[in-house]
Amino acid sequence: MDKQQMFGFMTVKSTANPMPVNLMTTGNTGITMMEEGYLKNGQIHLELVYITSMPIISNNSMPIKTKRTFAASSGFLLESISRVDNRGNVEDFVRYFNRKNVTVPEHT
Repeated sequence: MDKQQMFGFMTVKSTANPMPVNLMTTGNTGITMMEEGYLKNGQIHLELVYITSMPIISNNSMPIKTKRTFAASSGFLLESISRVDNRGNVEDFVRYFNRKNVTVPEHT
């Protein structure tokens, strides 16, 4: 079974309020991203600042603007995503993570 896998490195500057956050991720899909944002009131808010991909990936499917929020919710990690692609299409969805699996996204 094919699985999308992402690996990342997050830095947090804990001496500021709100705390600045930087997240770099790369995965087996050939996409590498850098997101910047802040941690406030137990939520991480991120915006896409850099994205690159392998030449084989279509530029039309690459997001040009992405906002993500992570928050702990009832034993799960809740991820809310809003992204815009090169054609101007907007996609909003939510994902729930636990230690064992990831649920199917709920599109809005």
